[in-house]
Amino acid sequence: MSIAEVSLVHLFGLRNDIPNNVFYCDDQNIIYPAGSTILTYNALHKHQTHFDELRKLRNLKNFALSQNKRYLAVSDSVDKPNIFIYDLSTSKRRKTLYCTEVQSKDVVSLSFSSDHKYVLVLGGSPDYTLVVYLWEKGKIVTTLKPNMPNAWAAVNQAVYNPADPAVIVVVGQHLLKMLRLTEGSLRQFGHQRVENTNYLCAAWAGQNRLLVGTDQGRVVLYDAAELKAEFRLSEAASREPTAEPERRSTSAARSSSVISSGGEPVTSIVTFSKGFVAVCGVGVAHVFDRAEDQTTEFYRLLRTVHIPQDPGRLAASADLQEGITGLAVSPSEETLVAASTRSQLYVIAMSSVFLTSKGADCLFEHLSTPFHYGSILDMDLSFRRPFAVTCGSDRTVAVWNHKTMTLDVYKQFQDDLHSVAIHPLGYSLLAGFSDKLRYMMILMNDLRPIKEFAIRSCTQCAFSNGGHLFAAVHGNVIQIYSTITFENVGNLKGHGGKIRALRWAPSDNRLVSCGMEGAIYEWDLQLGRRCGENVLRGCNYFSTAVSPDAKTIYAVGSDKLIKEVSDSQVIREVSCQDVVPTWVALSRSGRMLFLGLQSGVLRSVKFPLSIPGEWEEHFAHNDAITKMAVLADDSQMFTCSSDGTLALWQIQDPEGRLSKRERAIPYAEEILVSKVELDEKTRLINELNTRVSELRLENEYQLRLKDMTYGDKIRQLTERADQDIQTLNDTIESLKEENEADRDAHKQQLEDIRAQHQEEVQLLESNSNAKLIVEYEKYQALENKMAMMKEDYEKQLVDLAAADQAVLSAQAEEHEERIREKVALLEEAREEADQQKKTYEEMQVQIEEDGDREIVDIKTKYEYKLKAERNANVRLRGETGVMKKRFVSLTKELEEQRQEIQRLQGEHSKLQSIIKNLERDIIGLKKEVQERDETINEKEKRIYDLKKKNQELEKFKFVLDYKIKELKKQIEPREIEIKDMKETINAMENELENYHKKNTEQELQLQEFRQKLHAIEAELHRAVQRNFDFTVVMNRYRSDLFSCMDFIQDPKKLKESIKALYSKHVTSEIRPEKLLVDDSSLKEFSRQRDYLERTVAGLKHKLTKDTHLQRADNIRVVQENVALIAEINNLRAELHALRNSMDGLESALGLRRSSVTPAEAQAKLDKAIVRLDQLQEQQLQQLQARDQVIDAQRHELQLQASQIVQLQHELGKCLAKPDAFLQSLGEESDRA
Repeated sequence: MSIAEVSLVHLFGLRNDIPNNVFYCDDQNIIYPAGSTILTYNALHKHQTHFDELRKLRNLKNFALSQNKRYLAVSDSVDKPNIFIYDLSTSKRRKTLYCTEVQSKDVVSLSFSSDHKYVLVLGGSPDYTLVVYLWEKGKIVTTLKPNMPNAWAAVNQAVYNPADPAVIVVVGQHLLKMLRLTEGSLRQFGHQRVENTNYLCAAWAGQNRLLVGTDQGRVVLYDAAELKAEFRLSEAASREPTAEPERRSTSAARSSSVISSGGEPVTSIVTFSKGFVAVCGVGVAHVFDRAEDQTTEFYRLLRTVHIPQDPGRLAASADLQEGITGLAVSPSEETLVAASTRSQLYVIAMSSVFLTSKGADCLFEHLSTPFHYGSILDMDLSFRRPFAVTCGSDRTVAVWNHKTMTLDVYKQFQDDLHSVAIHPLGYSLLAGFSDKLRYMMILMNDLRPIKEFAIRSCTQCAFSNGGHLFAAVHGNVIQIYSTITFENVGNLKGHGGKIRALRWAPSDNRLVSCGMEGAIYEWDLQLGRRCGENVLRGCNYFSTAVSPDAKTIYAVGSDKLIKEVSDSQVIREVSCQDVVPTWVALSRSGRMLFLGLQSGVLRSVKFPLSIPGEWEEHFAHNDAITKMAVLADDSQMFTCSSDGTLALWQIQDPEGRLSKRERAIPYAEEILVSKVELDEKTRLINELNTRVSELRLENEYQLRLKDMTYGDKIRQLTERADQDIQTLNDTIESLKEENEADRDAHKQQLEDIRAQHQEEVQLLESNSNAKLIVEYEKYQALENKMAMMKEDYEKQLVDLAAADQAVLSAQAEEHEERIREKVALLEEAREEADQQKKTYEEMQVQIEEDGDREIVDIKTKYEYKLKAERNANVRLRGETGVMKKRFVSLTKELEEQRQEIQRLQGEHSKLQSIIKNLERDIIGLKKEVQERDETINEKEKRIYDLKKKNQELEKFKFVLDYKIKELKKQIEPREIEIKDMKETINAMENELENYHKKNTEQELQLQEFRQKLHAIEAELHRAVQRNFDFTVVMNRYRSDLFSCMDFIQDPKKLKESIKALYSKHVTSEIRPEKLLVDDSSLKEFSRQRDYLERTVAGLKHKLTKDTHLQRADNIRVVQENVALIAEINNLRAELHALRNSMDGLESALGLRRSSVTPAEAQAKLDKAIVRLDQLQEQQLQQLQARDQVIDAQRHELQLQASQIVQLQHELGKCLAKPDAFLQSLGEESDRA
């Protein structure tokens, strides 16, 4: 016995009774109310997110979203409205606000401040109390009751300024006030002219700019609390869409007393950065753009956006036209979402509004799928296709795809619908209309009727499980038809009232029906008559469910009981606790039972039924559940409600009694298309193919022309580039020759600089050592001096501390004595001040009394008469106030008495129902006593027989216990072997980790070698830079030398110029032996260097290749080890399963049956033991094979590690002794 687990997957629908019922959480997620919950819908991924706590609110009245899109305020009203604050990031409730100051049960408006700290609550009639909460602390900041011009006037909205958390606007009938929160109270600022107008909505367009909508089709603009302009939307909508709305300035507005009348009301306004959108008219939204010149005009009408009207609704009356209840603009201002009065969600891209051609209107599109408006009357599921079909009071039939969460077919009819059923194959359906029952085919985008039956107002119809028959209710008669020939194969008569439900048995040979007269009939279709019945007068049955074996029927009705009927008898009744159930559903497996209630709650009932009943409640709908249906694989369930919502639930048996099988046959993906539509599509495809071929030919011709023109340009550019390349190659060759010469000279200069640098370093080292010695001696002397001074200072500090302590104690005693004296003086002064204050008050009273007497004596007779009249007026006002208070108290007493009467009536009805239930229970208990007496006698006979059998079974038990002990003894050594194998595997895993550590160390060494190579390359770069500097110096020397050649005819000047050249460029003595350069040694050095570089590069390449190979081998070995470990784990799981199966060996071998003899039991046990030995030997062989593979891989890892160590050793030798390595390389090159 268990309760099925239920979770909500998707909810189709929208509540239209909440004002401003749609918001954007971000650019993709939209939040809106549906059923009894508030959910978010991701428009990009078509996915819903539900809040579990919000689904438990039964009286959702209003909600608001903070500006940072994080907090959600929801009002729930029972006796007094309560405000719940939710954090959308965590989906948890943050705070609960109890509105005790609000007299009404309703909340008209909710609003968050711009800093998200305050929540503004506007209560309903009659007082329309305005309450400001500091919601995080649950504290009321202030309350205000607007001064209404009339007692019947209403307040429509209160909104926070999005830029200033202290500014609030309140609008209503003849009411427009801007309030500021200062010093804990709301005070009005500015002077707003209030005409005889009903202000319906308001929205802030900035810090100081306010837009207010009226019931006369006007939008009034206030800037800094002053009237600036008016926009007449009704007149603008009647003219062409591009016409500018009428505006008037502040002075004209104040001087004019003409008020337009007869316009459509402005019901909603939403602002964005470029303008605002206002709803005026039926299904029309006016988009205004900010004008460029803000001095003469503020906004101009840009476009009107209409809700698309369905063709089937064109003939509808005016009261059924589709209006707009809420608007929302995305944070990025890319899309606009609208919620309609017919429970639909529409969307339009703002770019299409701004980019549409001038003079053209725009149309909204459905956000996801169309929803039902009004009650969903009937629902059915298909077995072969993922379809759920519904019909509603809005005269629509919808075919939903629960696999893709989309609406495949949606069609509205002119006649009222009463019932619907879909064929198990999913290609046809039945729909019961007011005049006929129609059999329709489900096409790709349409429902086409192919047969009509003369059955008026068919309230119930159902296909058989095999699909070859269907049943339809005609009055009080159930008619059976064939789906192949459409002939009436039978009529089932017997009901005396309205038939509420039809259920086919799984074998299709029986049909179960229930009606309003309290009868449950079971029909045999082969005989065409009743084979079972249960009649309970006074109970109106709503639904039935049939078990898979067709032996048990579960029924619910107006008596608030779940009845379990078997063999035409009620064998069990479970109370629903004063809640009327409307539908009952049983899973196809017969292991889960669900109940739909009149309050919209779904109950998952513990099954099989127990007394008292146990269940879990799940919330999604806001009204009575009208139909429930479970999918064929018992994985999901659909529920529909009178509030127009369709819910898809995930269901699961927690005990896992259901088989976790996949669908043996996948859902069919084929669709039906009419021949005319197919021909039309084929013709369109042929036309498009012809157009594509023409465009392809035209594009190919254009491409050929472009190829010819671009080919000539490419030829010219190629020739020019070849010439430039040849010139650059010549330049590069000359530069290379100059570079070689400069490099040789730079090498000679580099050797000289190195020698000079070594001498300077030696000199600096000697000087620095001498300075360090001197400084160290000074440091020692200063350190000794500091130690002596530290001892002196410590002695002085101890002496000063002792002296200060003595002085401090003396001063403390002196100050305490002074404080006592001052306290005494202060008390005396206070007493004197009190006495003086009393005397002063007495004197002031006497002076006032004397003054009053003088004033009374001075007044004249006429003043005395005026005072008497004023006193009379005050008295009359007091009497009127007392009368008002009495009237209010009397009304309250009347309301309390009415509530008390209602409560007593409810208690009386409850007591009567309890008495009826108790009388039924007494009758049932008497029957049960008789039945139990009979069963007791039968059970006593059976006990005697069982005792005899028990004695025989005890003999077999002794034999089996002995065999079990022997099997346990054989299992223990095997467990020890497995434990040893586990230890060896752990050791091998540790060795593998050591190999990984060694590999990481080798990679670190390789990285160090690379760093050394980078350092050598950096040194080479510096040498090249010095070479370049040397070439610069040589060029300067050459230029100076050429300048000296000008004086070659004048020896004196030539001598002076040579001396100047010497003093400029020669800084030290030039040794002649340094100038000698051996060209052969330089060539040999360069050749050996080139050879060394090539060798190092080859070694690097070889090392990288070896490391990659080693890494690949390591990865391969690790993967093989992982596979081996996985196989070992599988073997462990198998061994664990074998151990678990040991406990059930007796039952598996059939040893517990009484028909088995001891010899047969012994033979079966011997066979089982032999089989167990074979399995264990196979496992040992597999483990040994795995051990051999692991040893081979371990050997390969060791070989590869030794190769890496050898290569690293050789590379280290090369880097440690480069000269010897170069010499060996030179010898090898000479030999070559």
